[in-house]
Amino acid sequence: MRQAIQWLLWILGLGLQFMVLSALLSGPIREYLAVFVYAAVLFLTTVVEIISQWDQKGASELWQTVFWVCDFARLLGLYAVVISFVSHAVEDPGKRASVRRLLVTLSAILWLGSFYVHSGRNPNFVMMNVSRNLSFCLALVNLALWFTLIAGSRRDSTLLMVTGGLGIQMTGEAIAQSLRQMSAGTFPIGDIAAILSHFLCLFIWWQAFSKEGKPPKGGGTGPPLEKEQVPTSRIK
Repeated sequence: MRQAIQWLLWILGLGLQFMVLSALLSGPIREYLAVFVYAAVLFLTTVVEIISQWDQKGASELWQTVFWVCDFARLLGLYAVVISFVSHAVEDPGKRASVRRLLVTLSAILWLGSFYVHSGRNPNFVMMNVSRNLSFCLALVNLALWFTLIAGSRRDSTLLMVTGGLGIQMTGEAIAQSLRQMSAGTFPIGDIAAILSHFLCLFIWWQAFSKEGKPPKGGGTGPPLEKEQVPTSRIK
């Protein structure tokens, strides 16, 4: 029964990941290239985890190593996504490179500092604490970005949905890591929180990118406006 549930979750996860990749390929892939790269890494690492767990039965040190390497590869991809969103939100294009370098530097300090603070303990304990701290910090940055986008004069509904879904996932991941460390009884609850928040994020992303890729009503087949024609909705 447990194995059947595991396979069901794998199939659902891979299906949602494939849907996100397909929606990006047929829509705004150029605007959301960082998200596409992250989704591709997510798909590949999930396949690697499935193969490794099937081969090692999920109980060996090799499987634990594969799991944490894949987990931190995905977390690194999420940091890249949020950094790209924050730098894009800067209105002055000349300052975006500086903001990007600053965010990369701060992220590197945060990662190294988290590993240093929790070093010298059980490897799984270290990884869970570092993952929790990084997820929590990323959730805070993403929340600040979301409020900035809400307050801005130009509201991109797709970007708001993407950052909203990302915030749900990172908050769920931080909560999950905390529940896993509380007791053996709350460990499964943490797993459920991580899985549900991840699936919800992917579903929101799929909806956002699918909507972005759809042509406007009427198919855009009407004749183009001539130079002297001005839409009445834009006349002041």
